[in-house]
Amino acid sequence: MKNPKRKGSSFERQVAVAISLALSGGKKDDLVWRTASSGARYTQRAKKGKGNSSSAGDVEGTTAESKKILRHYIIECKHYQSINLGEWLTSRGKGQVGGWLDKLCKSGEAEAKNRTAPKIKEESESDSGGDTTAPKEDTKAPKEDTKAPKTSFERDPVVPVLVFRANNRPVQCIVCLPNDGPPFFGKRFVLMTFLEFLALIKTPPVNVLQHKGFVEICFS
Repeated sequence: MKNPKRKGSSFERQVAVAISLALSGGKKDDLVWRTASSGARYTQRAKKGKGNSSSAGDVEGTTAESKKILRHYIIECKHYQSINLGEWLTSRGKGQVGGWLDKLCKSGEAEAKNRTAPKIKEESESDSGGDTTAPKEDTKAPKEDTKAPKTSFERDPVVPVLVFRANNRPVQCIVCLPNDGPPFFGKRFVLMTFLEFLALIKTPPVNVLQHKGFVEICFS
C-alpha cells in the first residue's frame, strides 16, 4: 500500500507540473513547485499574527512571472482513495470535503485580511509659484468613486482553490468565492474540473471569480 504522505506529495508535484505547463503553453514544467513543508510555515506564522513571506497553500511560483500569477491563489491539493463529494453537497458544506474547505477558507481569510488596508489617494502637488496665500477650504463633500476598488484586497484578490482527486477519478477543483466580507470566504463555491481551472489560471483572477458558465453553490 502506498504511503499516504508520499501519495499526497506526488499529487502536489503533479499539480505543480500541470500548472507550469498551462502557464508556459506546454514549454516548461518547473514554473511552479511544492511550497516548503506544504505551506505549514505560512500557517504557523499566520496563527501567531506574524508577517509572512512564506507562501500559503501547497504550491507556489518559482519565477517572477509565475509568482505574480500564483499570489492570487491559495491552492490546496488532496489525493485520497475515495472522496465523498455528495456528502459535502447534501450536508450543506459538512463532511470530509467540508473540513478541507473550512481550513482552506481560514487561510484565505488570513491572507485577505493582509490585503484590506484602506486605499489612500495620492494628491498631486501643484506648483504654487511662490504664492503663500492659504487655499480656500472646500466645503463640498468629495464624490465617492463607486467603481474604484476601495481596499487592497479588491485590487489584489486572493482565491482559495481545493484541487482534489479520488483514485480512478478525474482531478476536480472547488473554487472558494469571496463574500462581501468579512468573513470573506466560506459560503460560496464553484465546482469545476482541473482542466477548466487550468484554462482560467493564466487570465486575470477576476475571470475565475466571475465563473461564467459554472454553477455557483451557496451555503447560508
